Amino acid sequence: MKYINRIIYTILVSILFWTAQVNAAEIKGTVVDEFSKPIPGVKVEYNKIYTITASDGSFTIEKEDQFYNLTFSYPGYRSVTLSTEGDAPLNVILSTDAHFIDETIQLGYTTQSRNSLSGSVATVNGEVLSQQITMNIAQTLSGNLLGLNYFESINNLFNPGVGMVSRGISTLGGRQLLIVIDGIVCPTDDYKWINPQELESVTLLKDASTTALYGIQGANGVLVLTTKRGHVGKPNTRIYYDHSFQQMTKRPMSYNSSEYITMRNQAAYNDDRSVGMYSQYSQEEVEGYSNGIGYYPNNKWVDMYLRQVTQMQRVGVDVSGGSKRIRYYSQLGYTHQGSPFWTDNNQSKYNSTPDMHLIKARTNLDLNFNKYLSGYTSIYANMTRYRLPIVPNDGGMENNQLIYSRLQNLPPTIYGPTTKLNGEGEVVTTDKEEFPVYGILNRSGYNVRTTTNFLAQGGLKLDLSFLTEGLSVSGTMAFQGTSAQLERSTQDFQRQIRNLVNGYDNEPEFSNIFPAHTNTPITNSNSGDFGYNLNYFANMDYERQFEKNHISAKLYTFFLKQVLSNSFSGITVMPYNRHTTGLEVQYGYDNKYFLKFDIAYAGSDQFAPDNRYTTVPSLSGAWVISNENFMEPMKYISNLKLRTSYGVSANDQFPGGGRFLYMNYFSSTGAESLIGNPNITAEKMKMQNYGIDLGLFNSISISFDYFDVNNNNMLISSQNLYPNYMGTNAMTIVNKGKMTNKGWELSAIYSNKLNKDLSFNLGAGISYSRNKVINTGEIANDAYFTPYRSDGYGVSAIFGYLVDYSNGNGFINTQQELDQYTPKYVEGGLGTPRLGDLIYKDLNNDGMIDEKDMDYLGTGAAPYYYSFTGDFRYKAFDFNFLAIAKSGLKTMMVTPPNAWDGIFTDIHRNAWTEERYQSGAEITYPALYIANSTSNQPSNYFLNNASFITLRNVEVGYTIPTKTSNMIRVDKIRITFAIRNLFTIDWMKSKYVDPQVANFNTFQPYRQYSIGISAMF
Repeated sequence: MKYINRIIYTILVSILFWTAQVNAAEIKGTVVDEFSKPIPGVKVEYNKIYTITASDGSFTIEKEDQFYNLTFSYPGYRSVTLSTEGDAPLNVILSTDAHFIDETIQLGYTTQSRNSLSGSVATVNGEVLSQQITMNIAQTLSGNLLGLNYFESINNLFNPGVGMVSRGISTLGGRQLLIVIDGIVCPTDDYKWINPQELESVTLLKDASTTALYGIQGANGVLVLTTKRGHVGKPNTRIYYDHSFQQMTKRPMSYNSSEYITMRNQAAYNDDRSVGMYSQYSQEEVEGYSNGIGYYPNNKWVDMYLRQVTQMQRVGVDVSGGSKRIRYYSQLGYTHQGSPFWTDNNQSKYNSTPDMHLIKARTNLDLNFNKYLSGYTSIYANMTRYRLPIVPNDGGMENNQLIYSRLQNLPPTIYGPTTKLNGEGEVVTTDKEEFPVYGILNRSGYNVRTTTNFLAQGGLKLDLSFLTEGLSVSGTMAFQGTSAQLERSTQDFQRQIRNLVNGYDNEPEFSNIFPAHTNTPITNSNSGDFGYNLNYFANMDYERQFEKNHISAKLYTFFLKQVLSNSFSGITVMPYNRHTTGLEVQYGYDNKYFLKFDIAYAGSDQFAPDNRYTTVPSLSGAWVISNENFMEPMKYISNLKLRTSYGVSANDQFPGGGRFLYMNYFSSTGAESLIGNPNITAEKMKMQNYGIDLGLFNSISISFDYFDVNNNNMLISSQNLYPNYMGTNAMTIVNKGKMTNKGWELSAIYSNKLNKDLSFNLGAGISYSRNKVINTGEIANDAYFTPYRSDGYGVSAIFGYLVDYSNGNGFINTQQELDQYTPKYVEGGLGTPRLGDLIYKDLNNDGMIDEKDMDYLGTGAAPYYYSFTGDFRYKAFDFNFLAIAKSGLKTMMVTPPNAWDGIFTDIHRNAWTEERYQSGAEITYPALYIANSTSNQPSNYFLNNASFITLRNVEVGYTIPTKTSNMIRVDKIRITFAIRNLFTIDWMKSKYVDPQVANFNTFQPYRQYSIGISAMF
């Protein structure tokens, strides 16, 4: 033990000696803007390290040599480089740069100044993202990165279903964005838990020249997240706390019992008029539900179980500082997300109330061992802990979404939720709902799922300038591990149904409706899972300035090993192995002309050894016209640059997530009909990009990009390529598919700083992309009105019937019309139509209505994405907003009311009836039905315009005067109030479904009101 103590003592003394400050000459100064207002947070870089200015704009550095070159940089200002020769304090004035020409762009493995950039990227800094208070970092990216197509399919508070693609879709195979965090590939979605407060910037790489370094993984775009690093100087500490109140913007509609039984009776009458108008509920029951006398329930299940308001809390602290030898940035955060559901307060056996706890921590260290050797290390960890009720006999899905979807399965006429009104007794349900929500929330047990993600990375860099100036070598290694532990406490419960033998006037009686389910005691079980990723990266860098010539080069090699899981059998336990070796060379002349060449030789074990590697080249160039001498008379043009790039990007993601498709009988489903094809290779996408950046009056920035992507060797199934007489129905995968994706992006920003107290920024962006499938091997069927359903259309093409409106409203309104159309439907196999059903067009003129008459109706993918931003600052107040929009997309929402017990929505309220037709009243739905209807088909009648515009985020902030905050020894205190999803304008046919979700049975977006406070020391 004494030896261990000696070792620890020696290490501590060494660290103290190493980091100790020595008396030395100091360089002091102040950084201000054009109005002499101090600028805090300015980077003062020297000898490859930096300090930052304090809240009053001041800085102090130690002067070990007689001469330094100090570079002062801050986003939105022109960088300034000054000499420190002499002892006089430096008074630095930074001028506004509305075009961010001197900004350093993080590209993951490399960096570039915006001025020298020849490719296409979109960037946003962490401070902008932190204006939005969300659980998932991906939710803050929408509208902040031009070209990032974003959607939330499920707005589950615990784990939102967020999807992102770069510039649309260019393949039918895997299209997942590559995520890179501090130069390390993150092949899982664990990045979503990163705090915006710990991010320096996020960059979207969109063209071949910027993604070429990532070889076989860059074709779908690269999202680069860069976290903050430490600086030289005293520790800077920031503490923040915010509290949010969340309210669903589109709560499901709840009919009362009287409305429900009227519509239910109408639906049965529409199916079979011989049963009369009271086949489901008698006239006495109709009157009873209307009057509410006796035991006539009127339960609005959504209001009973779905909270009107839920809450989220976040608290965190970060610290940064250090010395020339060692610099650090550390961050610790905690988030609690409350339950969207109510549970029974009388439940005493266990707590099944859903909730989520998230703890995350990061420490980044940068070290200088001596003049030539430096290094870094980063450690990041997060732990999520979910408590979720169990859905019995349904796969044990600990999923709030599954509970939400069942909220609307019970009609309001059911007694309950239990046989006794005090919450005791047995759970009441219907013969169609085996898993009623009350039983799921209170009688099924619960899961506690704990997931821990851990990332450790470190690297060394050796400066070889003693051999030749500008040369260095470096290496990095990273380990990412994910561990999941699931604790299950399960029980079953008895289901009861109400007997109406004694009517509604007497106390209800019940009987067991699902005998297989009985009340059981709690049983417990545990299971675990573990996956990991290994990254190895080594490179040699050279950078040199020869008068007006600037040259930089990088020779690198990268290896990634990914093991997704160790708890299952089959391909999920097989590791992914990828290897890339490449070269990047950049040349710049006189800060006007720039060329960049990349070539990568990338391989993946997805392919047979002979076809494992793929060459990925790219070439790009830029001309900064505004730096030419002949532009000097045109002072109003403050920036003008032309950009172009051409190259190849590769993709090794198979359709459906398959693995090793070059081997026989090795598919993700275990099917033995898959014949391996050893000749398949990675998909290669030829990418072109043409861009122009224009700046006017140092206030207006306009940027335009046009892109063209051609995927000429797309992986597709061979089933349709060869005729059946060849003797096999077996399928193989081949590189014979073709697809294109074209579009453009336009952005404009107006920035102005009127005086030291008032400044503002206004911005807008629009992106357009349209993909087209050229060839999938699809065989034309000439009997169909549209012979192709894939080739010639976009990936998200929607097909359906066209309604014939020649009679005025498109419905079968009379017996004469019913007699006319019935034979066409029956012979076509759609069933027997009724009065009030839709009339479909016989497009192929064969006398029948069937799937051969379907036509192209539109696209389910948005071609147009819009963003609108604003930032205003006046003295101590600041205000910012973000609005986003999509247009040009459709969604099919048939919403049949016959599911379960016929749960109706607002579009069913004005369904077709003879009375409504004859009176000329509004009709919003075909005749209601219980049995299946010919109207229950995709058609242009059910096609919704899913375009929308939403005010995504609004924030108002107030910074307490410095004199006041200094009284309690705090540098800065800021109070904020923010609203997310304040309002949405849309054109959906239902008022109870959001176009961003376009589904009644999934969580709708939440409106969120947040108050927060942050303090800096």
